[in-house]
Amino acid sequence: MVLDRVPPDGVAPHPNRAHPTRPGQNDHRVRMRRLRDPLGDWLEHRANVRVHSGLRCRPSERVDEDLAAMIALPPVLPDMDSHRDLRLPADHWVRHHTNDYSVHPKAVGRRVHVAVDDAAVVVTLGTEVVARHDRVLAAHVTVTDPAHDAARKAARAQAAAPKPTLHSDVEVRDLAVYDRATGAA
Repeated sequence: MVLDRVPPDGVAPHPNRAHPTRPGQNDHRVRMRRLRDPLGDWLEHRANVRVHSGLRCRPSERVDEDLAAMIALPPVLPDMDSHRDLRLPADHWVRHHTNDYSVHPKAVGRRVHVAVDDAAVVVTLGTEVVARHDRVLAAHVTVTDPAHDAARKAARAQAAAPKPTLHSDVEVRDLAVYDRATGAA
């Protein structure tokens, strides 16, 4: 029996006939019938009692067989985190799904490792962590660390600054001397 959790106006629970209790098992599940519930009525009176064409039996008859076929979970669960190695592009952002996460500009052009789990996005350059952000589950969000933004602005200002010209004391030879020596002039 299955508990529906929506009692209809104080009516006592009715046993669900589609899921009889098995011998030797205490079944405490109770299904509460709701008034005018077309989906619940369809499941109880049509879907669970018909012989499924693909299974060639009722779905409720396969529960015990399916439970017996299931194996236990391994003692150590597998690593479900997402791992990627990539060369950080010039715009110093890492994309995971549709979201962009900033990375310190010193890693631009170098191979970084991106690890994404349920809670965080971590970018490492060798053994150094160059970005750590809380993971955002919304779509099309740009996450920027203020330190990364300040480093980017400083690098742009340094690149835009005029370069000092180097004055050398090296003598510049007059090339016309070679023309006169060869008789070309």
